[in-house]
Amino acid sequence: MSRQVRGDLRNFLPAMRLPGTILQGILACAALTFLRICLGGVLVLQGWLGSQRYEAGGPALLPWAELLLGSTLIVGLLTRLSAAAALVMLVQRLFTQELQLGVILRSELAWSCVALALIIGAAGRTFGLDALLARRWARSPFW
Repeated sequence: MSRQVRGDLRNFLPAMRLPGTILQGILACAALTFLRICLGGVLVLQGWLGSQRYEAGGPALLPWAELLLGSTLIVGLLTRLSAAAALVMLVQRLFTQELQLGVILRSELAWSCVALALIIGAAGRTFGLDALLARRWARSPFW
Protein backbone atom coordinates (compact mmCIF):
# COMPACT_ATOMS: atom_id res chain seq x y z
CA MET A 1 0.00 0.00 0.00
CA SER A 2 1.39 3.36 -0.95
CA ARG A 3 1.63 6.38 1.35
CA GLN A 4 -1.04 8.27 -0.57
CA VAL A 5 -3.54 5.42 -0.21
CA ARG A 6 -2.85 5.21 3.54
CA GLY A 7 -3.28 8.98 3.85
CA ASP A 8 -6.56 8.83 1.96
CA LEU A 9 -7.79 6.08 4.29
CA ARG A 10 -6.91 8.13 7.37
CA ASN A 11 -8.90 11.07 6.01
CA PHE A 12 -11.80 8.79 5.08
CA LEU A 13 -12.25 7.11 8.50
CA PRO A 14 -13.30 10.29 10.42
CA ALA A 15 -15.79 11.06 7.68
CA MET A 16 -17.33 7.61 8.19
CA ARG A 17 -17.96 8.40 11.88
CA LEU A 18 -19.99 11.53 11.14
CA PRO A 19 -23.39 9.83 10.57
CA GLY A 20 -22.87 7.84 13.76
CA THR A 21 -22.23 11.04 15.69
CA ILE A 22 -25.36 12.63 14.23
CA LEU A 23 -27.36 9.51 15.06
CA GLN A 24 -26.08 9.55 18.65
CA GLY A 25 -27.15 13.18 19.01
CA ILE A 26 -30.62 12.42 17.66
CA LEU A 27 -31.00 9.44 19.99
CA ALA A 28 -29.80 11.46 22.99
CA CYS A 29 -32.35 14.21 22.29
CA ALA A 30 -35.10 11.64 21.77
CA ALA A 31 -34.18 9.90 25.04
CA LEU A 32 -34.31 13.17 26.98
CA THR A 33 -37.68 13.96 25.42
CA PHE A 34 -38.98 10.52 26.36
CA LEU A 35 -37.73 10.89 29.95
CA ARG A 36 -39.23 14.39 30.18
CA ILE A 37 -42.65 13.15 29.08
CA CYS A 38 -42.47 10.11 31.38
CA LEU A 39 -41.56 12.19 34.43
CA GLY A 40 -44.31 14.66 33.54
CA GLY A 41 -46.81 11.82 33.25
CA VAL A 42 -45.78 10.41 36.63
CA LEU A 43 -46.16 13.82 38.27
CA VAL A 44 -49.55 14.43 36.65
CA LEU A 45 -50.77 11.02 37.79
CA GLN A 46 -49.48 11.54 41.34
CA GLY A 47 -51.01 15.01 41.45
CA TRP A 48 -54.36 13.79 40.16
CA LEU A 49 -54.49 10.92 42.64
CA GLY A 50 -53.36 13.24 45.43
CA SER A 51 -56.02 15.82 44.61
CA GLN A 52 -58.67 13.08 44.78
CA ARG A 53 -57.38 12.03 48.18
CA TYR A 54 -57.20 15.56 49.63
CA GLU A 55 -60.50 16.72 48.14
CA ALA A 56 -62.53 15.67 51.16
CA GLY A 57 -60.01 16.93 53.71
CA GLY A 58 -59.54 20.44 52.36
CA PRO A 59 -57.14 22.15 49.97
CA ALA A 60 -53.61 20.87 49.64
CA LEU A 61 -50.98 22.53 47.48
CA LEU A 62 -48.70 19.57 46.80
CA PRO A 63 -51.03 17.74 44.38
CA TRP A 64 -51.69 20.95 42.47
CA ALA A 65 -47.97 21.68 42.28
CA GLU A 66 -47.39 18.15 40.95
CA LEU A 67 -50.11 18.68 38.33
CA LEU A 68 -48.58 22.00 37.27
CA LEU A 69 -45.00 20.67 37.11
CA GLY A 70 -46.08 17.53 35.26
CA SER A 71 -48.01 19.56 32.71
CA THR A 72 -45.11 21.92 32.06
CA LEU A 73 -42.76 18.97 31.64
CA ILE A 74 -45.09 17.25 29.17
CA VAL A 75 -45.42 20.32 26.95
CA GLY A 76 -41.76 21.26 27.42
CA LEU A 77 -42.27 24.70 28.95
CA LEU A 78 -39.56 25.96 31.34
CA THR A 79 -38.19 22.44 31.45
CA ARG A 80 -35.09 23.07 33.55
CA LEU A 81 -36.98 25.09 36.13
CA SER A 82 -39.77 22.50 36.27
CA ALA A 83 -37.29 19.64 36.55
CA ALA A 84 -35.49 21.45 39.39
CA ALA A 85 -38.77 21.93 41.26
CA ALA A 86 -39.67 18.28 40.62
CA LEU A 87 -36.26 17.23 41.94
CA VAL A 88 -36.86 19.21 45.14
CA MET A 89 -40.29 17.60 45.56
CA LEU A 90 -38.98 14.10 44.91
CA VAL A 91 -36.02 14.47 47.26
CA GLN A 92 -38.32 15.90 49.93
CA ARG A 93 -40.63 12.91 49.57
CA LEU A 94 -37.65 10.56 49.56
CA PHE A 95 -36.32 11.91 52.87
CA THR A 96 -39.63 12.31 54.69
CA GLN A 97 -41.75 9.30 53.77
CA GLU A 98 -39.28 6.62 52.86
CA LEU A 99 -36.77 7.20 55.63
CA GLN A 100 -39.52 6.93 58.20
CA LEU A 101 -40.14 3.43 56.92
CA GLY A 102 -36.43 2.70 57.01
CA VAL A 103 -36.37 1.80 53.31
CA ILE A 104 -35.55 4.03 50.37
CA LEU A 105 -37.82 3.24 47.46
CA ARG A 106 -35.89 2.88 44.25
CA SER A 107 -38.60 4.55 42.17
CA GLU A 108 -38.27 7.89 43.97
CA LEU A 109 -34.50 7.75 43.63
CA ALA A 110 -34.77 6.85 39.93
CA TRP A 111 -37.17 9.71 39.19
CA SER A 112 -34.83 12.06 41.04
CA CYS A 113 -32.00 10.97 38.74
CA VAL A 114 -34.25 11.55 35.71
CA ALA A 115 -35.05 15.06 36.96
CA LEU A 116 -31.33 15.72 37.41
CA ALA A 117 -30.65 14.55 33.85
CA LEU A 118 -33.37 16.89 32.56
CA ILE A 119 -31.78 19.81 34.39
CA ILE A 120 -28.36 19.09 32.89
CA GLY A 121 -29.54 18.28 29.37
CA ALA A 122 -31.50 20.56 27.05
CA ALA A 123 -34.60 18.40 27.25
CA GLY A 124 -37.14 21.08 26.37
CA ARG A 125 -35.39 22.20 23.22
CA THR A 126 -36.15 19.06 21.23
CA PHE A 127 -39.91 18.64 21.10
CA GLY A 128 -41.24 21.32 23.41
CA LEU A 129 -42.23 24.93 23.79
CA ASP A 130 -38.75 25.74 25.04
CA ALA A 131 -37.50 25.32 21.47
CA LEU A 132 -39.72 28.21 20.38
CA LEU A 133 -38.65 30.33 23.32
CA ALA A 134 -34.97 29.54 22.68
CA ARG A 135 -35.24 31.05 19.21
CA ARG A 136 -36.42 34.32 20.70
CA TRP A 137 -34.23 34.39 23.85
CA ALA A 138 -31.32 32.06 23.12
CA ARG A 139 -29.15 32.96 26.13
CA SER A 140 -31.73 32.27 28.85
CA PRO A 141 -30.77 29.50 31.32
CA PHE A 142 -34.39 28.42 31.84
CA TRP A 143 -34.66 26.47 28.59
